[in-house]
Amino acid sequence: MRVLKNSRCGWIARIVFSIVVGVAGTPGGKAEEPKPDAQTHSMSAVTALLDKEQPDPAKIGRLRADADAAVSPGQPLDQLFAAYERRAIARRHLGRTHEAIANLEQAVAIGKGKVTAQAFARVRIGLVARYRGIEFSGDPKSRLICSATRTKLSAS
Repeated sequence: MRVLKNSRCGWIARIVFSIVVGVAGTPGGKAEEPKPDAQTHSMSAVTALLDKEQPDPAKIGRLRADADAAVSPGQPLDQLFAAYERRAIARRHLGRTHEAIANLEQAVAIGKGKVTAQAFARVRIGLVARYRGIEFSGDPKSRLICSATRTKLSAS
């Protein structure tokens, strides 16, 4: 049983077992269906909660300021690297993925061999994550470009 506990087959077996026991354990062999009132109540509670969530204008303002901040090339390389990374993060939060990728690529080009390995790895991981986000977006041309770039990044 210990071998099955952490394997994929073990999880599948647990799910199937719980479904079978759940159905067999009810009278008539059918699983209980939720009451419509409880389901409607929970949906209205979720809807009300989502309606309360509004974007914070101050946070969006800060993100826009960071995303549109000018980067002066005369800065030391570590500060330039950090500025491109900060700008990419802000652009990603605003949904400007292609611009974020461009900034991360610039940071990678600047930081290779000149910043700490931890900072460089963090930016490369962010870059690969942005590529994967585009890869699954549905645009075939972007997927092809991102796939080729990811292959190139993994080879270097």
